[in-house]
Amino acid sequence: MANGNFDDYMSKPFDAMELLARVKAHLRRNRMLNGPNYMDIQSELICFSDLIIDLNSHSVSVKGQKVILSPKEFQLLILLAQNPNVVFSIEQLYQSIWGQESYGDYRTVMVHISNIRKKLEQNPKKPTLIQTIKRVGYKFYPL
Repeated sequence: MANGNFDDYMSKPFDAMELLARVKAHLRRNRMLNGPNYMDIQSELICFSDLIIDLNSHSVSVKGQKVILSPKEFQLLILLAQNPNVVFSIEQLYQSIWGQESYGDYRTVMVHISNIRKKLEQNPKKPTLIQTIKRVGYKFYPL
């Protein structure tokens, strides 16, 4: 019974969902009373060597240099970077980003991947970050 609150006591047996709801309520109340802390305002970052992706500000930098990506390029990069070493087919990428079937039009994904490589890779013709898996698709290979 912290702070004299009776809502933090649960008798057994208890429902896991109710416990989770009460914990979340306590966390919300604590945040409101104490104000935002550093963790609340810190950006969510994905970092691999010289590549930094900031999910909150939708920004990307390589070796400290800001890289401008289109919204679809950014979404593709995020999907791949959040799943390193996972091979995605072109159809999977198309459905995930465009939300529909490609109906065999794989060129859209290929062009976007090519554009990302041109913007991120030192040598886009020999990519290291986004690798092509022949006859399968693409994977993000963190350095």
